[in-house]
Amino acid sequence: MRRTQTEEYWRDEFDVTEEDLGILYELFLEEGVPRSTDYLAQRLMERRCQEEEEALQKALEGKGTVYQPRDSYAVGERLFFPALGGVTGTVVGVRPGENPGYGEFSVIQVELEGTEGVREFAADFPLPHRLNRDEKVLPPAELYRRYGHYLLSNLWERLEASPDFVHFGDQWFLGGLMVEVHVGHLNIAEAMIDLADAPLTSEELLKEMELSEDIPLAARIFSLNYALAQDERFVNVGSEGSPRWFLAYHQAEEVVSA
Repeated sequence: MRRTQTEEYWRDEFDVTEEDLGILYELFLEEGVPRSTDYLAQRLMERRCQEEEEALQKALEGKGTVYQPRDSYAVGERLFFPALGGVTGTVVGVRPGENPGYGEFSVIQVELEGTEGVREFAADFPLPHRLNRDEKVLPPAELYRRYGHYLLSNLWERLEASPDFVHFGDQWFLGGLMVEVHVGHLNIAEAMIDLADAPLTSEELLKEMELSEDIPLAARIFSLNYALAQDERFVNVGSEGSPRWFLAYHQAEEVVSA
């Protein structure tokens, strides 16, 4: 069974590597927008599954078709026998099976490498057999639904420890792709909130800021939220997913007046 198909792999063996962080770095460069921890974890899970599949295919290259009793084979076909220690062989003959209790099936004669003579194996076999590869490969989306929670804390720790990534709430981005939000922009935000005398969203604040519209809106919003969160003048009175920014001293005044 593929290791990535098991709970044990994601629970006990998986660890975010420097290579994984490099993959996420390239992902941000390609997409250019912030992403959630969930999204990034799913991309890593997809990558690990793809890597394992590629490794399996490479291991089988040149070894032939994996033998399964239920399949049909032709003379001259090269077969690979995992149950025999990975030996390979060539089909040199095919004849009808002779046991009516099993229904119609075939028998193939195979010359195995490293051995003398010919061995016979069932083919076109209609009944269940332990050598048939009945592994059901779950897609990455289903694997994530089942085991994704094992990745999240590990991924968060590695991203937070890296100097390349920054986050606001559960959204991550590359520090190098952040839009510059300077003190002038923050002063504008302060004046807008003061004038409104009410919390404002990032989108509302952006309307009066000259941040390049060539940069995706999601990147501009993230950069502004990140900058506001670092400035003690501002406080988020909404949620991390839907921030609403107010002035800390206004909030303090409201508490005092109450």
